[in-house]
Amino acid sequence: MSRFSKILLSSLVFIILMLPLGFYANRFGFGLWSTHKMWSEMGTYFSGVYAPILSAITALFLFIQILVINKQVKIQQVQTDIQRIQLTTQFDESKKVIINNQLLFVNLTAFYEQTRLLIKNLLAER
Repeated sequence: MSRFSKILLSSLVFIILMLPLGFYANRFGFGLWSTHKMWSEMGTYFSGVYAPILSAITALFLFIQILVINKQVKIQQVQTDIQRIQLTTQFDESKKVIINNQLLFVNLTAFYEQTRLLIKNLLAER
């Protein structure tokens, strides 16, 4: 999410949350009341207005969170596939190296054995 989108979303949420407060203050005034009835009327108004607004905002954020998590899971799956392919390739190459080293070792052993026999035969002839 770009910085502009974050600022725009934050501003929109702020305006949505402040509108009911402004409407109430414009219609009924705002202050410290002396009677309990006035306090309860104000509480009833705000709970009735803000509950659906906050529920909608919460649902929106949950939906955005689900989208982000799905995107991260897809990225993680791709990364896992790439790592699996890399490990498979490295394993195949290491088998080839081991096989080549083993063949080289076998060939060197045969070469040294033949050289030793040749030297032994040459020394025996003298």
